[in-house]
Amino acid sequence: MAYSQEIAAMLKNWMEAEAWQYTFSEETGQFRFIMNMDAPILFIQCVLIVYESDYLVNAYLPIRIDWPDAGYTHQLLLFLSDVNSTLRNGGFHLARRDGCLFYRTYVNCQDTMPGTETIRDSILCAGAMCARFCRGILGIRFNCMCAETALAICQGEMEDTETEEEAETVPLPEVYRTDLSGEEEEKHEDPTERLLGILKEMETECREEDAEETEEEKTDEEEDSVLPAAQP
Repeated sequence: MAYSQEIAAMLKNWMEAEAWQYTFSEETGQFRFIMNMDAPILFIQCVLIVYESDYLVNAYLPIRIDWPDAGYTHQLLLFLSDVNSTLRNGGFHLARRDGCLFYRTYVNCQDTMPGTETIRDSILCAGAMCARFCRGILGIRFNCMCAETALAICQGEMEDTETEEEAETVPLPEVYRTDLSGEEEEKHEDPTERLLGILKEMETECREEDAEETEEEKTDEEEDSVLPAAQP
């Protein structure tokens, strides 16, 4: 596939300057690396695809969507549509063919080569958005949460952690680099165990809410079944 050697060189220079571990295909012009994050989804796989006058950043979340028969897919599509309508740099995409969910940013290099800030924002923005909205995605995927509730959870987290001034900038996740062999530069707890723990907590919260609603319904039924005392 034809691609710009100059754009590829710019991306390669930036990643080497930032000490990122990556692989690059001379044949296809694609960079691949893992970005690890301090979020419920602890890592994403990033693929940078270089073309003749632009490049794409695809950040793949480590979950698969059962398309189209799963009961949660409709709610997930509603959630992604609402989220994408608020974003200014990229958006979430669902590949119906294989069920992959990823965030994509695009950089046009037609008239000028991208600078270090442009390259940095295009890559880290994808990670930041995955970290920001992954709790809602997980809630819909594994706990059948509705889109409205999932979006409220994500918005609530942003309101608690951001000031009005910070909301105008793109938040960046805390990341550490790792190569594709899995040798991490820092020791972290097992991602699978942490993810399962988070999902278990969310499931417990949902069950408690269901139990409260059931108890309220029983109370209402008991009150309705009580007959008024007979008048003398």
